[in-house]
Amino acid sequence: RVREREIYSGDGHGSFRWTVGERSYAGVLDTRTHGSDATLTLKLTAPVDMDLQAEVTQSSQWPWRFTLEAPRFDPREQVLPDSSLTSLAASLSGHGSAEQGAISGRVVINDEPLLIEPLRFMRKGESVSIDTILRISRETDGAIHIGGDVDLGRSPVTAKVAAKWHEVVVPVAWVGQELHTRGGLNLQGSSE
Repeated sequence: RVREREIYSGDGHGSFRWTVGERSYAGVLDTRTHGSDATLTLKLTAPVDMDLQAEVTQSSQWPWRFTLEAPRFDPREQVLPDSSLTSLAASLSGHGSAEQGAISGRVVINDEPLLIEPLRFMRKGESVSIDTILRISRETDGAIHIGGDVDLGRSPVTAKVAAKWHEVVVPVAWVGQELHTRGGLNLQGSSE
């Protein structure tokens, strides 16, 4: 059910179950508006359990926010059958507008957390700038800083990205042995 006056309003509810190849997708989707605020709730039950709630305000800046929760699961069962990963989980949230935003939270890989503190992005015309700090654990001072620009106005799309890290300890659960590392990486290129 949808109406349009100065803003779109309405609500909806649906459930789905479909198969693509050998993989099944199932869940429930709800949408509703209250004034100019629109909310979408997605509860995915296959191939993994995941809850996503997103909100957006219908105004010139389009402010938005979201939360995503994916409890611990074994990706080899339904998502990545040939993977060496034995467990994944995620807890993320974000907020922003049409021009900028930030996403923070944690992704847990083989029971080791990767912390996003936060991932920030800003649009300037046809260019998008990104900046983030990642930490494998709060138990060490190690951090990975990633920043760069993506030019969406060029054909082909071009990007410049730099990463610097110090005192990072990569856990045994990710690479088979504990690795201590520091360094830097500069990348520049296009979609070609």
